[in-house]
Amino acid sequence: MGPDDHTPNYQASSAHPGDDSVVLNQASKMPQIAIPPRRLGYGISTKIKLNRVSALEPESVNREIPLPVTSAPSSKRSRVNEISPQGPFEQRMQKTPHEVYKKRLKWDPDRLHGRRRRGIRGAKAISSHANNTHVTRNWIICAGALVIAIVVGAISLSVFSKDESEIAKVSIYKEIKQEVAQKESMSKREQLLSELFDGEDQAKKIFAKYATSRSVDDFIDTIYLSDKNRNLISKIWEPMDVEPGWEPNKFCTWTVDEDADAQFGILSGMLADLSGFTAIFRKEGDSMKMDWRATTAHSSADYSALMKGEGDTKEIRAILSPDDFHTFTLPEGVYRCYKLSSPDRMANIWAYTKLKSVIDQKLISQFTPGQLIGEVSSEIPVVLVLARGSAEFLPNQWIISKVVRLSWLDE
Repeated sequence: MGPDDHTPNYQASSAHPGDDSVVLNQASKMPQIAIPPRRLGYGISTKIKLNRVSALEPESVNREIPLPVTSAPSSKRSRVNEISPQGPFEQRMQKTPHEVYKKRLKWDPDRLHGRRRRGIRGAKAISSHANNTHVTRNWIICAGALVIAIVVGAISLSVFSKDESEIAKVSIYKEIKQEVAQKESMSKREQLLSELFDGEDQAKKIFAKYATSRSVDDFIDTIYLSDKNRNLISKIWEPMDVEPGWEPNKFCTWTVDEDADAQFGILSGMLADLSGFTAIFRKEGDSMKMDWRATTAHSSADYSALMKGEGDTKEIRAILSPDDFHTFTLPEGVYRCYKLSSPDRMANIWAYTKLKSVIDQKLISQFTPGQLIGEVSSEIPVVLVLARGSAEFLPNQWIISKVVRLSWLDE
């Protein structure tokens, strides 16, 4: 292949250097070259490299010749932008002073090629990963601490609530137990009262047997606490001289009463000789029994002896009422006076308690108005233990050392 194969088929005419008209005439005879449309946004200029033909250098190649552009040609020479494979940034960097170019390359040379250095990106990634790992570790620690705190709090609350529930259960159990005991007590009391209300006929039969008996063995099985009272009854009991076959008549009265801890029935009526009687009956198990000590108002000493300052005073049944019999030995500002009347009201003695003592408070409370009906008792039956005072006491003056019962019932 010869050199003419790559050379355009024309000859340069003789012309003077610098003659533009010759150059344009020769260029017009060249085949037309289609310029591709401009690509926007990729930094490619509209310049295209062409072989320029010059009359002065007929054999030269790789010369640039101007092509028509949209702008109007100048009077001297039409300028055609060069087509360069370099982008705008590279062109600007070529025109930049060497020191600035060097500084920019030193600042971020990889940016010239549109990418970041892998080393920097790796270091930043490692740093970011370390930071993320540190933050994640802190979050895990905080979350673990929070979970532990919640678990401990839940356990504490469960233990505390369990303790409270146990205390509440014990308290509720005690209350229920007390209520059950009260109900049982009330039911037992109500049952006893009901049985006593219905026991009038049985009480009449028991008293008729007692009144017509000729020996202790005839009635001892109908006595309340018979084993305890058998010897005492055998010593002091005397027959009532009532004819066999006698029974209380229909005019007898039957009442039911109770003291602090016992329920009892009272049968009152007339004997065959028209003398009155009063008998006390109580329940012992499932049987109705007569309280012999309460019925006979038994005392360990006779009132005739007590009036002399003598006798056994461990069990004295009396009718007690407030009184004002004071002496220099027993002044009113130190002692409270009570009158003790015999059950048949035929004899009286005086007994004293120290003011505001336990015994005095127990006795005087029986003579204060009731909260519901406001009634005031003037006298009450009692069982007392008496004691002798100093030598200055009068024979019929005694000290109350114990209140056995606020009724005549047997203990």
